[in-house]
Amino acid sequence: MASMSTFFGPVFPLMKRKEVKYTMEEFINAGIDEVIIDKLHVKKGLEENIKRAFPE
Repeated sequence: MASMSTFFGPVFPLMKRKEVKYTMEEFINAGIDEVIIDKLHVKKGLEENIKRAFPE
């Protein structure tokens, strides 16, 4: 079987560990062998805007 990779990102800094864990489990269930993760790097002062746009 061929190796499968996927790109996951940007990952928001507000994403909870359990959400990341669930997402990784879904990739594994789909047969993904390698996950490349890109974390969203927020410029100073923008974190509050992101929190308002993505409430918990």
